Formats: sequence, C-alpha cells, structure tokens
Amino acid sequence: MKDILNKTIETIKNNKKKIKKVTLIAVAIVIIGSGIVAGTIYSYARSNINYSEKQLEEIAIKKIPGEVINVKKELEFEDATFEYTFQIKDKENILQEITVSSKSGAITDIEINGHDLDDNPM
Repeated sequence: MKDILNKTIETIKNNKKKIKKVTLIAVAIVIIGSGIVAGTIYSYARSNINYSEKQLEEIAIKKIPGEVINVKKELEFEDATFEYTFQIKDKENILQEITVSSKSGAITDIEINGHDLDDNPM
C-alpha cells in the first residue's frame, strides 16, 4: 500500500504541469458550459413573457389596492419564466408583497408584513 502511495505521489510530482493544464481546461469547460445553459434558460424565459410589467402591476393592484413601493424581477429557473414581486403599501399602511408570473399572469405568492399568506391565513 505504501508503494502505491509513493508511486502516485511521484507521478503527480512528475506531471504537475499537465495536471494543472487539464484542471484549468476542465474548469474553463464547466464555466463556459454553465454560461451557455444560463443563457439558454434566460432566452427561453424571455420568449415566455406574455404580460408586460405594467400589465402585471395592474393585476397586483387589483388584488391588493394601494401604492407600489418597489418592484423586483426574478428569473424562475424551474419554469424558465420571469416573476415580478411588487411591494405594495395598502390603505391601512401595511406593506404587502405579491408575486405575479410574466408567462401566465397568475399570482404565485402573497406576503403580508413578511409572512406568507399560506402560512398565516387571515
């Protein structure tokens, strides 16, 4: 067993440059491949946009009347779609968040004061 370990260490020492080169090439391939996959998902998600941000805001305001304070656009990798999260200050001055799908126009999440509506039914 000790002989095998010593031979392996010797082989690594003798082939250090080759090992570094192969490792760098492998890392580069992984990075480039990841970029290609992410770019493909992003492009597909852009083609899935059926509702504009303004239309999604109207959907959100119909559900939660109030003033839009902030909007976040996020890529949802599972469905390859964009989701918009609108922070809305309602008439009682309570901050609510509503997330709407740009593909379907469906409301996918509602939070009131940071609490998911599904977790704490009102």
